[in-house]
Amino acid sequence: MRYLTLSLRRACLAVLLLSVPHFLAADVFTFKHKTGDKYRYISTTKEEAYLNGKLMQTSNMVNRMASEVTGIDNGIAKHSAVFNVAEEIIEANNEKRLQWGEEEYNSVFARDNRGNITIDKKYFMPSARNVPCFPVNDIQPGHTWLNRANEVLDLRKVFNMASPYEIPFTANNTYVGERERNNKTYKVFTIDYTLFKREGFEDNPRTYLTDKKNKTEEAVKPGIKNIRGKSKQTIYWDAERGAIAAADDEFELRFELSSGDVYLFKGVTNTELLEAETLDKEDVAREIEADLKTLGIEDASVRVVDEGIAISMEDIQFAADSAELLPSEKLKLDKIAEILRKYNSRDILVGGHTAQAGKAEFRVPLSEQRAAAVAGYFVGEKVRPASRIITRGYGASRPVASNDTEEGRRKNRRVEITIMEN
Repeated sequence: MRYLTLSLRRACLAVLLLSVPHFLAADVFTFKHKTGDKYRYISTTKEEAYLNGKLMQTSNMVNRMASEVTGIDNGIAKHSAVFNVAEEIIEANNEKRLQWGEEEYNSVFARDNRGNITIDKKYFMPSARNVPCFPVNDIQPGHTWLNRANEVLDLRKVFNMASPYEIPFTANNTYVGERERNNKTYKVFTIDYTLFKREGFEDNPRTYLTDKKNKTEEAVKPGIKNIRGKSKQTIYWDAERGAIAAADDEFELRFELSSGDVYLFKGVTNTELLEAETLDKEDVAREIEADLKTLGIEDASVRVVDEGIAISMEDIQFAADSAELLPSEKLKLDKIAEILRKYNSRDILVGGHTAQAGKAEFRVPLSEQRAAAVAGYFVGEKVRPASRIITRGYGASRPVASNDTEEGRRKNRRVEITIMEN
């Protein structure tokens, strides 16, 4: 019956293609890749999570993707990309928890000019592959076409799966025509698809509770019985650039466990392409050095790094063994904020570092908390929205001086604010 339904859809498609009026202008959709191209997308998601029909929590998520075309071979472009996710979780009791974008996901994939993606199984982002994917022929408003695609679901944290899970599906595409968005006209098409997977998971998940006293483990979460999902996307295509300019997605994912429990995740995602001019890192570093002197910011230095330009604030002061900024440091951050506002089109990375002192297990969490405190201050002062700040906690893993002297430890006890190149 499933194959019959698919055949009927293809038959209807053939009729539709023949019935489109010939006076409508045809358009060609192709990705226009160039070696060295760098681009950034920001996706914001509002999601609700339910367990057996009861709302558990809502989440506001920000997913950043920075990608570069590293080479082209026979029309197939190789991309190197970095993904970063930040999340604000609102529990059912309205308690809020902000999880800064501390975890990065790297990916390497190849894409041809029609949108077909080739990617190693060890990478799980981008999560939707071959979406969009264009037909070889020109298309007119009203045209519909089908293509095979894959959705990769990262269930490692939610259902304790060892690796992401991939589900193939058929995407139903329709070219709508032209629409305006943010005072610019784009070619617009929609993509609809459904997901379904019944049992047979190669990696059936289990969560374990450990009884340390008796040294035993007990399985407490059963495996996934089936997955159902659906997505309806609207894509705004920049024909001149040959790239997606923006996208809106309404989605739903339903997981039924063998225990009978049902998890439901649904929400909306909005994606925008961010434009930024090429950054001359050496020139910008010199400008920032001059600004640091003019503003009288002491114990600060600038250097060019792979990610962009890093401003290192040495020996930044917090209350003892905490992430509470001292008032004197807030005055220093206000001056740094003046510099950051000059490069408002760039995202920033706030990295926390500690000296190699105290207990090792406390260094990384403390550096994460301190980086988040600085990032939170910048958000409060409207230097950047939270969606455009990434935080990292490095502990004592990246010293810039010897930890054998007090002077060296002072330099290592720092916060670095990096103006991102991409």
